[in-house]
Amino acid sequence: MKNRMTKVGDRIRYTGDMANQPNNGAVVKVYSSQFYDNCFDVRFDDGTESLGLTQSAIGPATDRTSRFNFEDEWQELRYAQYREIQEAAMKSRRSE
Repeated sequence: MKNRMTKVGDRIRYTGDMANQPNNGAVVKVYSSQFYDNCFDVRFDDGTESLGLTQSAIGPATDRTSRFNFEDEWQELRYAQYREIQEAAMKSRRSE
């Protein structure tokens, strides 16, 4: 979604990196800091936290370089990709 702002309760997907596993969590606080509007803190399902994230940290699920996505957008993208794979497999089986 374009220009979607975070709010308390939003589910966030962290895509992970070389040192950290992917994780899901919820926004627990939204606030303004000295330099940024709409900062937020995320508490992940495993109990870890990311504090002081800014709105620019969240990118669209289609952007593979973005570390944080809204979980519902990420799920929708993954389901669409799975459906494409299933359809391609079924098409391949029919052509055999």
